Formats: sequence, C-alpha cells, structure tokens
Amino acid sequence: MRQVIDKLKNMIVRGTIGSINDEYARQNVTARMHAGEIKDRIERPQMFGLTTNPPAGCAAILAAIAGDRSRMVCLSENYYERPKGLNTGETQLYDAFKQFIYLKDSGVIEISANGQIILKAAEKIRFETPILECTGEIKDRCDSDGQTMSGMRSVFNGHTHTENGAGSQTHTPSQQMGGES
Repeated sequence: MRQVIDKLKNMIVRGTIGSINDEYARQNVTARMHAGEIKDRIERPQMFGLTTNPPAGCAAILAAIAGDRSRMVCLSENYYERPKGLNTGETQLYDAFKQFIYLKDSGVIEISANGQIILKAAEKIRFETPILECTGEIKDRCDSDGQTMSGMRSVFNGHTHTENGAGSQTHTPSQQMGGES
C-alpha cells in the first residue's frame, strides 16, 4: 500500500525550469524539483498553433506518467511576466519582453511590439474599415524610392506648372491638401 501512496505523491510535483532544448519536434526541459532533484529531457507539450520558449526560472508543474519519474511532462508558467487583471473572456498572447497581442472585451485588439510589426501576405493586405488612422508618417515603396504622405502633400501644395497656351507659370494650387505638419 505504501508503494501506491508514494507513486501517487510523486505523480504531480512543482519545480522550476532550468534550461530548454528547442531543437527537436518535442521541446525538452531540464527542471529542478523539490529536495533539489534535477531531471532532464522532460517533454514539454504545447498547444497546436502556439509555441513558446520560456526563460529559465519559470515555475513548472511536472507530471510523471503513470507515476514513473523517468517518463515526465512539464507544464510551465512564467507568473512573473503573466499579465494580470484581464476581464472575463479576454485573451492575451505575451512574451518575456513586454510585447503582446491583447483581445479585449470591448472589441479592441491591441498589439504592442518593442520593434517592428511585419505583416506578410502573398497576395495583399486589405483593411475593411470606414477610417484608417495613423499617428505618424505613411510611406509607400519604403524599400526603394518611396515618399511619405506629408512629403507628397508638400510637393502638391507648393507646385506650379506652365499654364496651358499662355506659357506663364501658374500660382500654387488654391485648394491645398490638409494635414501638413
């Protein structure tokens, strides 16, 4: 009976992640458990469509399959980084660098990146919205000879050309494009 109780006690334990090997189809971790026990090559299953590589020191729940400590799996959580205060039904994808995608109950999707956000599409990207706002510049052909919208606006507002037939220069346009900074 004592053996059965010991197996049950050892089936699920707390620990911390020491290191991760992310080179194979199944991610493996080395983890430190209670009483200083260290196990390596512990499989860390991940949900389809989502993969993570948590930093060392993350909390881990370790489960021994059928009570066998040589056949363990690891479920981890970095509770130091986990966003708190979400409303019921909200979802946030986050990392250890304070970047996130946050699906709010208000219908807003907030994306925050420390660098660039790059969207790639083989065909096109289409926005279906009554208004598209931007707090900074918009630039076309950004990898070659593109111009910003404010640059194009400045050229238009200041341009003159030879008048048809008369040969003299026109005045700048009487109707200026707005939004000039």
